[in-house]
Amino acid sequence: DNDCDGIIDEGTFNYDDDGDGFSESLGDCNDEDPEVYRDALEWCDSKDNDCDGEADEDCIDDTPPLEILGGLLADRVAVQKSDPDPVNLAVTVIHGPDAELEYEWSCSGGEYEEFDGTAGPTARWIVPEEPDEYSVYVRVTDSVSVADETLEDWAFLTITVTQTNPNATGVSVNQQNDSCNIAASAAPAPGLLATVSVLLLALALRRRT
Repeated sequence: DNDCDGIIDEGTFNYDDDGDGFSESLGDCNDEDPEVYRDALEWCDSKDNDCDGEADEDCIDDTPPLEILGGLLADRVAVQKSDPDPVNLAVTVIHGPDAELEYEWSCSGGEYEEFDGTAGPTARWIVPEEPDEYSVYVRVTDSVSVADETLEDWAFLTITVTQTNPNATGVSVNQQNDSCNIAASAAPAPGLLATVSVLLLALALRRRT
């Protein structure tokens, strides 16, 4: 310990300066980076991790994939035509730490593109005047390419625009993954209930006799 700092041979060819278990004499080609040493895993990080003279050959990409978590969400999927309150839309996206995300919102293949602000992962869809089923889409792209591959994901849901108030007509919502399926629910006809009641009563009297 020539400099009396309590450490022997630090900074020399035989000392493991970065604590990865390898000194320069044991094949560490960069003894200031703990992710670089002889036969290390080769990550896609522009470094020669395994000290074989090449950077990123057959490398492992540890960047998490871009993914929309839980699909496209909306505060309503059945609305009356010309409803003055826009439908609020949102997505949650899993992405890498250096991702630069771009959001592209669209509706029904471009036939109806009325949005009141599309600020990144949220959007407000203006309810149209024509009753119909409208498919709303969002496409999320990471403009930072990873390993020469552009990352993207997309999601959609169907919004039903009705002639009258859907809450008053018994419209029920069945949401599955990226889409919402709308099905009308109706109560049984009063005449049918009366017929079933008469049949049940006749069966009960027959059993007693």
